[in-house]
Amino acid sequence: MAGGICRNPARGQEGGTLETASSVNVNYDAKTWERVADEPLPCDVATFRRLMESTMPDLHTKLQARHEKLCAIYAHARKRSNELVPIDLQAMADALELSNAVGDDFQ
Repeated sequence: MAGGICRNPARGQEGGTLETASSVNVNYDAKTWERVADEPLPCDVATFRRLMESTMPDLHTKLQARHEKLCAIYAHARKRSNELVPIDLQAMADALELSNAVGDDFQ
């Protein structure tokens, strides 16, 4: 899971966005942090980690909860996409043929 430093957070504002200044990969289970290639950090990863964890002591718990919530959302979406109603193509073809035949009677 990637995390980042955000400038100008517009949290709670409708249509607001966050400007990401840098990113790291965070494994919340192992509590390991790694640089993202080609992403500049304002400091080394260890210092960045200390800053983030001191700002949000429950950061790893929040990341895990967010990940679980996203997994549940995606699982629900996959389940719904698999529940599409099957279309009986033969019945549709028969209905179309019947409607064409009825239309011919009115010409």
